[in-house]
Parts: sequence; C-alpha cells; structure tokens
Amino acid sequence: MPPARTPGNADAIGDRSLRVATSFYLGCAHYARGDYRRGITSQQSCAEALQPGEAHEYFGLAGPASIFADVYIVACLAELGEFVEAAVRGIDALRTAEAIGQPYSLTFTYFNVGLLHLRQGDFGGAIALLERGLAVSPTFSWSWVGQYLGEGYLLTGRVADALPLLERAVEQAASMNLMWGQSRRLGSLAEAYQAMGERDKAVEHAARALELACRQSARGDEAWILRLQGDLAAQSEPAAVQDAERSYDAALARAVELGMRPLVAHCHLGLGKLYRRTSKRHEAREHLTIATTMYRAMDMRFWLEQADAESKESEHRS
Repeated sequence: MPPARTPGNADAIGDRSLRVATSFYLGCAHYARGDYRRGITSQQSCAEALQPGEAHEYFGLAGPASIFADVYIVACLAELGEFVEAAVRGIDALRTAEAIGQPYSLTFTYFNVGLLHLRQGDFGGAIALLERGLAVSPTFSWSWVGQYLGEGYLLTGRVADALPLLERAVEQAASMNLMWGQSRRLGSLAEAYQAMGERDKAVEHAARALELACRQSARGDEAWILRLQGDLAAQSEPAAVQDAERSYDAALARAVELGMRPLVAHCHLGLGKLYRRTSKRHEAREHLTIATTMYRAMDMRFWLEQADAESKESEHRS
C-alpha cells in the first residue's frame, strides 16, 4: 500500500503541489501568531518550490501561489519594519497581480502592500491602494481591506469616513465567522470611537479586542491592542498614568519579543508623551530619543515629526 499523502511526507513523495500549499498555510499560521520571521521562512519555501513559468499556477490556493507567498512576506516585513525589502517585493507582487488580473489576487495584493505603506506612514499611498482593493474585493476579503482602509482614513483625520467602514468590517466578519484578524478590526474600531469622542465604546471594544487576541494566541495583534489601551489610558481626563504605563510596558515587551520595530518605536513615543505630560522629564527624554532614532532609521517620517516635536517641547520645558 502506498504511503498516505500528508504534509509531513510531502517532500518524500515528491508532491510539489502539497509542499507549496503546506508551506503557504504554515506561513499564514506563523503570521497570525505574530511569528513573522518563521512566516517569512515558510513563504520563502513556498516560493522556492515554484518553477519558472508557474507564476499563474494556483496549486490548490485561491489564487496564484507566487503572488500569495510574496505578499505575505511583504506583510511580515512590514511588521518587522524592514520597509526597503518589503517595498521591492511589493512592487513585484503588484506588477504580477495586475498582469494576471484575478480579483482575489488583486485584492490580496492591494491590501497587503497597502498595509506596508500604512505601517511606514505613507498614508496617501496606502489609501490609494486600499481603495483600489476595496473596489475589486470579493465578499470574503472585504473586511480585511475595509479595516486597513478605515485605519488609513483615521490616520489622515477622516474620522467620519473611517467609522462606518470599520463598523461594517467588524459586523461583516462576525456574520461570516471570519475571526482571523477580528481582534485588530475591533481595535481599529475602538480607535475610531475614541476619535469620535465616544470613550466608553472605545474602552469596551479595546477590551474585547484584547480578550480575543489572547484567546487566539495572536501575539502581534495583542501587542498592537495593548499599545492602544496605553493610548486610551494616557488620553483619559485626567490621565490614568499607571494603567497607561502598564499597557505600554506590556506592549513594548511583546513587540520586542516579536521583533516588531515600528510598534516598539510607537510604544516609546507613547511613554515619552505620557512622561512629558506628567513632568517626568528624564524618562520622557529617554523614550523620545529612542523613538526618534528608530523612526529615522526606518524612514517613518510622519511619526518622526511627532517624536521630534515632543522632544523639542520636552527640552523647552526642562
């Protein structure tokens, strides 16, 4: 009797299709858990299993495996702050996806490359890609694109455009039982409620988001939501200093563990702002210096300007 075809013996039986699909889905699992380095390794294995001329082949996936592997690598690199390599891969993925023209692959590429621009702070570039993604998105992927586009609108002050988009993204994902990424969608919706002045809703949704991220072992999402809770506590009147410190410190520890450099910088910026407002000048300068250095190294200009402004204000008051 021939051996059973399982992921564990895919290479042994020479089933390249199984190797491609297994490597891809394993990479997705690593990404969902916040293990971005291993996610990249798995997606590279997926890409390396392909042969010349197979750019259009699905290998059992919902679209061409070559595109899917590349854009997941882009998403992982974006969370790690490795924007230069991510941008090169993103351009290649966009070129391939647009040449093929398959709607799901286009959507998948637009929202992951859009995420890259969002993480680095190029909000105009992110919104342009995400709006194109939303226009061609099948129902299954709409909630992901809607979430990231909502984040882009929020970060550019378009709160009235962001809120209904994020509410629909959360509701649609729940109705389809698409729980992967739901914690981040809830977190983004919490940010929109905070921007609208609905603090109670913001706090409630952030708590729901963190509970879901922890239950799913989505450590990257957990880190982002902890940072959000730090922001919410710091922005309360008066500031809940100890709660903010706890959340920022927990987010920072998780982000350092996972190598999430953009988020590490954001946590230092949050702590720097908090300490400047509470007259802890030495601590403020320390965190703002780290944030400024990291933003400059990653060419995150939007947040670099914020960190520079906070640093100057801190020096002015000292």
